[in-house]
Amino acid sequence: MELSRTELKRNELVDFVGGIAERIGRNRSFYASIAVTVLVLIILSVFFLSRYHTMALRADEKLSYAQALLYNGQGDEATRMLDEIISQYGRTPAAPLARLIQAEALSRQQKYQEAENILLPFTRQNKPKYLIPMSVVALAATQENGGKLNEAAATCASFIEKYPEHILTPKVYESLARIHELKNTPLEAKAVYEKIVTLYPGSGWAARAQERLAQLAGSPSK
Repeated sequence: MELSRTELKRNELVDFVGGIAERIGRNRSFYASIAVTVLVLIILSVFFLSRYHTMALRADEKLSYAQALLYNGQGDEATRMLDEIISQYGRTPAAPLARLIQAEALSRQQKYQEAENILLPFTRQNKPKYLIPMSVVALAATQENGGKLNEAAATCASFIEKYPEHILTPKVYESLARIHELKNTPLEAKAVYEKIVTLYPGSGWAARAQERLAQLAGSPSK
């Protein structure tokens, strides 16, 4: 009598399992060492994941505390805390945020060059990606406040080219127009304001741009 297909598959499975059991029996010490190694790797993975999670939570707590210190006017203590986060918790998500806040703290103290020294390499390393747009905007503001108007204009233009649909883009357009006014280049400023009106009709950005256009229209050309 011919065996059914199901019986053939069952016999093949039995033979396969039996073969494995026989190989394990002949090489018991070898397979035991593999099992121990796998177990150790699992334990180590759990340990390091747990430790990383604990470090990330601790870094987040310190970051919140540093922000509170900064907004309460305790800039030196906030800077010390931010330095600690960057040096001791560099692999956690809080570290890049600490760099941005550190740059903000320096800008508040009018230490614009020091703030730029933090932000410039941060924007060039292109990670973490979700913080790059914010860091570029901060860099442009720092350059503008520090009197580096050409650099600030270039930073704004680069942002607009790279992130045309970003939520921060209208703010960057407005900054670029203001920078052109500070540079005494009203024609360039008008062009940017007109673009804001076109791109964001009915918005607060457009309303402010129209106000500036009206004021510039009443000013003598330079």
